[in-house]
Amino acid sequence: RVRQFVRDNPEQLQNLASAEAVIARRLELLKGRIELYRTARKITAEDSLDGYRAMQEVEKKLGDMQVVEGNLLKERLAATSNTEQNFIFILVITALLIIAGIYFSYRVYVNNRNRLDEDVAAQEQETFRRTKVAEVSKLVAGDLALHTASEAVLPNVADAVDALVGKLFIKEDGALKCYAHYATGRAQAGSSINDDAYEVVSLDQGLIGEAFRKGEVLIQKNLPSGFLEISSSLGRTDAQTVIFVPITFQGLVIGVIELGLLGEPRKDRLPVLEDLGEIIGVGLNAAIVREHTHMLLEKTQMQAEELESQQEELRTTNEEL
Repeated sequence: RVRQFVRDNPEQLQNLASAEAVIARRLELLKGRIELYRTARKITAEDSLDGYRAMQEVEKKLGDMQVVEGNLLKERLAATSNTEQNFIFILVITALLIIAGIYFSYRVYVNNRNRLDEDVAAQEQETFRRTKVAEVSKLVAGDLALHTASEAVLPNVADAVDALVGKLFIKEDGALKCYAHYATGRAQAGSSINDDAYEVVSLDQGLIGEAFRKGEVLIQKNLPSGFLEISSSLGRTDAQTVIFVPITFQGLVIGVIELGLLGEPRKDRLPVLEDLGEIIGVGLNAAIVREHTHMLLEKTQMQAEELESQQEELRTTNEEL
């Protein structure tokens, strides 16, 4: 049975074979001593010494085997310890890889989600822009009078940035005249042909003049009290933010829209204001041309009537002569 335990160790097999030979010799000595006892022969000192030597040799062989087994046990324990350390190391590395994989997957998910949100927001912004441009284009497409077209487009522009109050100014006779009001509590400027109904601002006056000269959207905050009031049935308050939108036609500024808000404007809505300014500029310029043409036509007709009257008077005079 001992051989089965050490069959994988050649050195122990060799020690075991030597021990077996020594034990066999010891057994032979014992048999000889027993035989001496039976025959009543005297056991000599040499016989006792041989037995002692055989036992010493057996003990030595067994001690050698114990030393080898002890060393082997230490090696196996060390190997087991290394295996455990390697297992722990591999386990830690595996856990770190799993965590890294989870984090990487999460970052990919977040990036894809952010990209999707940005795409959706961009699509919504583009849809909103096209809708507003189409609405305003439809409003200025007809043969409307200048003040009527101004009144029609101003609420639509105000709605684009959630403005609660607004004014529309058009350049005329070297100044900016207010042709439309939105929720200011005042009568529409163009409702009367009397020039006193128009609010007139110099081209170099204040923020409106600055927006006209620069030809770009201006956003102003912390304005003086009473600069632009927002009124309702509950009372009045000052606009916290005022946006100035230039009205352009073929690169030239022909007017300015003034919008008042209670809070901050949405940044994604601001780009549409430039597009609306251009569309409104086309429509209002057409209205200006129509009104100018109509005025010239009326003036021509009046001149023709005066000329006809003068000719009639001249004819009558000639007849009398």
